[in-house]
Amino acid sequence: VIPIVGMGGMGKTALAQQAFNDENVNACFEIKIWVCVSEPFDEIKTAKAIISGAKGVGPNSDTLQDLFQCLFESINGKKFLLVLDDVWTEDQRKWEKLKLPLVQSGAHGSRILVTTRKQVVADMVGAPTHTIHLERLSEQNCLSIFNSMAFDERDKDGVLEAIGEEIAKKCKGLPLAAKAMGSLMRCKKTRKEW
Repeated sequence: VIPIVGMGGMGKTALAQQAFNDENVNACFEIKIWVCVSEPFDEIKTAKAIISGAKGVGPNSDTLQDLFQCLFESINGKKFLLVLDDVWTEDQRKWEKLKLPLVQSGAHGSRILVTTRKQVVADMVGAPTHTIHLERLSEQNCLSIFNSMAFDERDKDGVLEAIGEEIAKKCKGLPLAAKAMGSLMRCKKTRKEW
């Protein structure tokens, strides 16, 4: 299990998507499954989503025991990549129940990638040496993202660039904020609009 930890807007999901969609990664796994977990953590819903991702069809059962058996069978002996995006639960028992059929049935080399905002969740699901901690971007990198979104293919304007620098500083190193603000400014043409 490899946890990716960082505050909201840091790029955890974007990083997981990059790995999930990479051609070299595709070549390494028989099955790839993406599940958005969020709050509240629902074991049945999560197990069903994993099974649907593995088999292409959803299971008929609503009992955890049956779902875990189906989960075991759907990935048995196969090398899989499972992304559990946006995990919040700190309930160790729920995590262990879900993880057990995955670990027992998946082929050697299978991986579970977990994105979370909470360090306690990362500690619960994975080894601390494998945890990926995302940090805020430098002002320069944040400005670069902002500019690439705001100016796209149009000529840069010195006045708007100066305002853009101030806007990028207010994004406080969060790539999602820089991207969103840059996108908002893309269609704005005047200093007053900016």
